[in-house]
Amino acid sequence: MKTLKFAPGLSKMIIDGTKFCTWRVGDEKELEVFDEFVVIDKERGEEIGVAKITECYPKTFGTLILMDHAGHEEFESEEDMYETYRSYYPDHNVGPNTELKVLRFEFTKL
Repeated sequence: MKTLKFAPGLSKMIIDGTKFCTWRVGDEKELEVFDEFVVIDKERGEEIGVAKITECYPKTFGTLILMDHAGHEEFESEEDMYETYRSYYPDHNVGPNTELKVLRFEFTKL
């Protein structure tokens, strides 16, 4: 089964149901609707549950709209968003033209 790691603090949001969307740059796992994946708390290396992708579509950071933010953690500013994603993906020069996948999922806690 595929796995996705989530940064510290995001696991709690997934467990409490406030986070049900993730944005992924450089989708080497070729994620698609109906794929299931193990949710891993990156800080602890712990499996916290399983999720099933219910929606998946490509975007760029510069074309994200309000709907794309539903179920995703919020950022204080656009620059804060870019800095956060640059820290997640140091090999990418994350900016408005960077391609990503918007993934919505249903989560089941282990």
